[in-house]
Amino acid sequence: MEELNKNYKISIVSGIMSAALIGITYTKQPENPDYAGSIFSYNLSFFFPLLALSFLCLVICIIYLSRFIREKKRENEKITNWKWLIPSILILPASLHVLLLVFNIVRFSI
Repeated sequence: MEELNKNYKISIVSGIMSAALIGITYTKQPENPDYAGSIFSYNLSFFFPLLALSFLCLVICIIYLSRFIREKKRENEKITNWKWLIPSILILPASLHVLLLVFNIVRFSI
């Protein structure tokens, strides 16, 4: 069995962290969703920091995946489908969450 590349390992780990952080934001809800102060403190102390950390992991995953692909192309090696598919699936939750966030910001600003 072939050894996994360092760039590929970092891409997988950061993709898993990004997906896990997005999952955590959906499992924990504000203590009192009817009280605006509770929602405000939830957003400032929990949701936005996890979203920022998830976005950072998303960017790291994309950077290291592109480095891995560029390195394999330079060595003229064929990249199997599962090697680029696994990190791509792992970054889907965070990328969809960021797209929905941008969509809501644009929708409410109009």
